[in-house]
Amino acid sequence: MTLTQSQLRWDKADSVSYYSYTGDHFQPMRAILENLKKEYQDGGVSNVHCCIESTYRSIVSVLYSDASVSWSKRVKKFEAKFHACNNLLNLLCKLNYR
Repeated sequence: MTLTQSQLRWDKADSVSYYSYTGDHFQPMRAILENLKKEYQDGGVSNVHCCIESTYRSIVSVLYSDASVSWSKRVKKFEAKFHACNNLLNLLCKLNYR
């Protein structure tokens, strides 16, 4: 079975676009985080977990969309050798039970 995995090409990245894009998208997020910090300090945030999760998702979303804009990708193919892995696993299990 042949599997493929997409990998980012850092050596082919457009770093100027990367910094511009992330700066443009993180700047509004900074104001949101400042407001969230103030609300938390004032006791107005009831569910901190949701706030952290939402912020994390926003950051990952910006970085993920930037990757699709600024970086070229390559596809790496590799053969999955399940039988070899199973044989090795069986051997290791047998050695542990001796």
